[in-house]
Amino acid sequence: MVHIKQGKHHYVDSRFFAEAKKLWGKRFLLRRTEELANWEVPQVVVIDIADEDIEWLERLGLAVGKSRSSSDKWWICDVMAHGVNKQEGILQWLRYTGLKREQVVGVGDGYNDVPMFNAVGLKIAMGNAVEEVKGMADFVCPSVDEDGVATVIEKFF
Repeated sequence: MVHIKQGKHHYVDSRFFAEAKKLWGKRFLLRRTEELANWEVPQVVVIDIADEDIEWLERLGLAVGKSRSSSDKWWICDVMAHGVNKQEGILQWLRYTGLKREQVVGVGDGYNDVPMFNAVGLKIAMGNAVEEVKGMADFVCPSVDEDGVATVIEKFF
């Protein structure tokens, strides 16, 4: 169940509204997600989300960056307004600074890093990265637990 808090209201999908009302109706001011008029929340992180909930969020026009938990048991999703992702952030930063994308290194490990790789010159995947990210990378460094970013700094800077 996706649960979004904005201001004094808590928003829940209509499919789960009756259940949420029973659980939280006395503690929270509940509304249906369809009533959420302004997505002022820049990002929501949802842990243990079902595939049908990911599809529902995408149908609402939201950007969903998904990654697997470290135990690979469930999805963890970053839910953002459509068009908000690491790629867009980097492209705006490049316009602001005047730097070229060839001057930027991107280091990532999850599905939410795929768009970022489209905006950088050198793509580096962590050793613990998902296979899709490793497949896009120019270089795969050691994992987070093996100080992979330190290896990147030593090798490229």
